[in-house]
Amino acid sequence: MSGEQQQQQEQLACVSHWFSQWGPAEKAEFLTDLVLAAAPSALCQSDEGLFLVCSRLSIAGQQQPSLFRCQLRLFRDWFANWPAEMRNRLAGRLEQLDPAFAAEFYRRLAATADPGAQVLKP
Repeated sequence: MSGEQQQQQEQLACVSHWFSQWGPAEKAEFLTDLVLAAAPSALCQSDEGLFLVCSRLSIAGQQQPSLFRCQLRLFRDWFANWPAEMRNRLAGRLEQLDPAFAAEFYRRLAATADPGAQVLKP
């Protein structure tokens, strides 16, 4: 296993651990982030995607980000650099940890292929 693969395995372990510690509100926000990371075209298909992009913009004078916000930022950075195999491992891990969450993720991801579906809104 290369050093990069080992690092990605550690990142996956971190995301899995964080997910297991998050409550329903954090999981709901992560679900939106995960769908948008997995299908960037979803940004253009919903008001929620546009709102999420705007809310990520840094504005001087904002409060320090919460631990959860830092975790999401790390997740986004890591996920963007993961190969498809690692992304699939994350999906498999989420299926093990929370089958209902994984089912909703797959449902929303599939709906990104149909812009008229409007399922990105909770």
